[in-house]
Amino acid sequence: MSTDYRPERQAALRRRLAELGLDALLVGHLPNVRYLSGFTGSAGMLLVHRERTFLITDSRYAGEAPREAEGVAEVVVESSDLWERVGQLLVSGGRVRFGFEGSRSVIWRTTSIPAVTRPKAVKSGCRPG
Repeated sequence: MSTDYRPERQAALRRRLAELGLDALLVGHLPNVRYLSGFTGSAGMLLVHRERTFLITDSRYAGEAPREAEGVAEVVVESSDLWERVGQLLVSGGRVRFGFEGSRSVIWRTTSIPAVTRPKAVKSGCRPG
């Protein structure tokens, strides 16, 4: 049986978030989503909070996502607008400072999250590998 490194990877990311003064990181680049959660689908985002991780995907992956991310992420299946759901999850615990993959994401798309104002990219130094 192979060793599951996903919990360690998420723990390292959470330590980096704390160092950067961030409450969460939005991961949208699919190789990074897979590295942190095991999810192999073609549509999904990972929202890594300091205490919890959410895998947000669409209904095509309602069966696959929970199996692949079991034990490392709470799966949220969204049938309409993934970005709106990300916004809901971000603000569910109050105001948060979050980062996103500026070099891998379409930065303007984060402004479509209803709760986002003044997005700012931060280099995290975290890389899959």
